[in-house]
Amino acid sequence: MLPEETFAQVERHVMGIAAHSERLLAAGQHLKRGVLLYGPPGTGKTHTVRFLLSQLPGVTAFILSGQALGLIGLACTMARLLQPSIVILEDVDLIAPDRSFGPAGGHPLLFKVLNQIDGLSNDVDVTFVLTTNRVDILERALSERPGRVDAAVEIAPPDAPGRVRLFHLYGGGVGIDQLSADDIGGRSPPPTDGPRPTCARSCAVPH
Repeated sequence: MLPEETFAQVERHVMGIAAHSERLLAAGQHLKRGVLLYGPPGTGKTHTVRFLLSQLPGVTAFILSGQALGLIGLACTMARLLQPSIVILEDVDLIAPDRSFGPAGGHPLLFKVLNQIDGLSNDVDVTFVLTTNRVDILERALSERPGRVDAAVEIAPPDAPGRVRLFHLYGGGVGIDQLSADDIGGRSPPPTDGPRPTCARSCAVPH
């Protein structure tokens, strides 16, 4: 139950560019783009990814998580061959922590991710979607550099209207509808502010 403005931001950076790819190329703009979805666990980042995939028929998807993140090179090679495509890196903080937190050269997969994203030319129709629960420890060279991540979108805990909709959606079978969903939503914990990457404020996909 994301706020409409959050959905709109994600759609603009992913589906919007896909829908206008020919016009963008004709205007000399790039198609390769990166979107970072960040927020605490359980707020809907994976559900948002599933929604994106459902809205992109004909797009080849590569979903990497856990140990499969090490296959980023192969995924990018296939994404280039099978474009339009989307490469999803779940929990990217597992392989891309801030380099200041460890020894030099201690994060080989981080450099592999950076090299693979940079190695794709700007005219390829490839979208990178990265998710993280720990944006505060993410390598800034990945999260704050346009051309790697062009938009950072916070997937925050639901606001009061969102909590009410969730109670109606999932609570019917346990009698929630017989209670005051508005009252329950109002009394449930509000979202808490967390660290935000600079890219969330400054990066923009070219029009």
